[in-house]
Amino acid sequence: MADPVVIVEKIIDIAINLKDAVETVRENKEECRGIEKLVRRISDLLSLLKDSEMMRHKVIGGPLEDLGDAIRRAHDVVTACQGKNILCLFCKAGKLAKKLSQVKNDISHGMMLAIFANQTAATVFVATKGQQSSVTVNVFPV
Repeated sequence: MADPVVIVEKIIDIAINLKDAVETVRENKEECRGIEKLVRRISDLLSLLKDSEMMRHKVIGGPLEDLGDAIRRAHDVVTACQGKNILCLFCKAGKLAKKLSQVKNDISHGMMLAIFANQTAATVFVATKGQQSSVTVNVFPV
């Protein structure tokens, strides 16, 4: 599992690239703008947490990876909406709209898991009065 801070930095980079990609979409513009706005807000909030104590908890990494994967897929779908061949793009617009809806849903699920993991880590942190704890919280048992 990657370092949560590294994952957050990747999400921030993708958010910047997504903003640029949305500027040139030709189909599903409103959906793409909505996803970009959501990802930008997530990125802004995560940048506040990047240097926080919560990022030291390993339990945060998995949900952030899931969120990062969903945001990466969103970038890929938005990029597909930039197609150069208008006729081909028009034919794919319906499929792309469904994919945009799915990645938006995936981002929402990723956010919920990240919030839950963050809250769990915060609870453990408070319960141990901020001391390093030997308690391991495994949100995703194998």
